[in-house]
Amino acid sequence: MLNATAICDASNGFIIKSMSLEEASKEAAFAYKSPKSLPTGYSLEDAISHKGMITLLYSPKKICGPGQTAQTYSDGILKFITETPEQNNEISKGRAYFEEFKKYSDYPERISIFEINGNPAMGWESGMKKSIVKFDNGTVISEEDISYPAQLQIIDTTNQRFYVLKGYFQLDQLTQIAKSIG
Repeated sequence: MLNATAICDASNGFIIKSMSLEEASKEAAFAYKSPKSLPTGYSLEDAISHKGMITLLYSPKKICGPGQTAQTYSDGILKFITETPEQNNEISKGRAYFEEFKKYSDYPERISIFEINGNPAMGWESGMKKSIVKFDNGTVISEEDISYPAQLQIIDTTNQRFYVLKGYFQLDQLTQIAKSIG
């Protein structure tokens, strides 16, 4: 069981109440599924819930409380989010949502749309992008290359759930993890 008194959410960099998986599922108030297959050495380290959403954080290292050693995606954190229609109204659009997202993306060539277990899915590999900070008048203050983690999104059309897997993994690895959701 997870430490229900620790205060952290290492993946987002802000402080909230960490809870056990049982507490998070009770607070989320909906039936959820989780990945059954994880990378070697990974275990559930934190569970966070919000109305219509539950987030599970997996890591090979401790991420909360005394002795924490992982705090970010680059430390190996794997984030798994489940959202209900109450939290995410894109679920009803199915594959069309992913096609629209790709169409209006700044980097449509990086996005793949496919199926996982008969459900529409969209994902992209980890990579680099420009982070540009500007004044309101358009003057560039700073510009730097930053990395971003791979992400996989799935719309479970049968159970009306939106799943997100995010971390510094190959998209193929995230796909294998996603196939084990149950």
